[in-house]
Amino acid sequence: MPSEEGLVSTVDAEDLIEPLLKSSRSSIPFPAQHAILQAIQSHLEDHIFRFLRKWLLFESQAVGWTCVEAIELHKVFGFLADHKERIESQAYCPPAQSIQKWHRVISNIRHASVHRVPQARDIMLRMVRHAIGFVESIAGGRSSRSLRQLYRFVKAILHTSDRLQAQMRDKVRMQVQLCNTHPDQLGCRLQLLPEATKRVLENIEQRMVSQIQDFLQLEFS
Repeated sequence: MPSEEGLVSTVDAEDLIEPLLKSSRSSIPFPAQHAILQAIQSHLEDHIFRFLRKWLLFESQAVGWTCVEAIELHKVFGFLADHKERIESQAYCPPAQSIQKWHRVISNIRHASVHRVPQARDIMLRMVRHAIGFVESIAGGRSSRSLRQLYRFVKAILHTSDRLQAQMRDKVRMQVQLCNTHPDQLGCRLQLLPEATKRVLENIEQRMVSQIQDFLQLEFS
């Protein structure tokens, strides 16, 4: 039996992999993030284009917004503000004020997508919720179906990732027990532990990216 002084605590061993786990917990892999943001931006532009065709057709055509690809998301809110009276004069058109309240958050989504800005995973989920709220404000509840499915899917993927990381911690504890039972193998095992953890996390992230890209291809293409 190894001495008490020679025993390695579970806490000490987990300290070796905690920085890797912390980084993985706090974010969605960037390729998946960027794919999500691009899909959201495209979805927003499509619904804004439909809104403009319905309520401000001639005005939007006059500035060159004749197709979805021509929409400039960062300029839309200024355009809508310029035509506030026209919007409010039409029956059943969503109130201009209820649209303008989304200016900042929708601009942030566009900025993150265009400039490829990494986001923490809670902010990413918040962006999806904001996109849902904006689309519903200009097009009604049914229009957000795809975005709501995306939100549920991403949350499910993150839950799976968290579960796999919890399983990894259990394996670390098993490794600690083996180290304490066979102290001659201690140094080797502790050296290999971070690298093995990194490889497992990379596999988890690669699978997450693939699943999200497949989902977006199916739902948003």
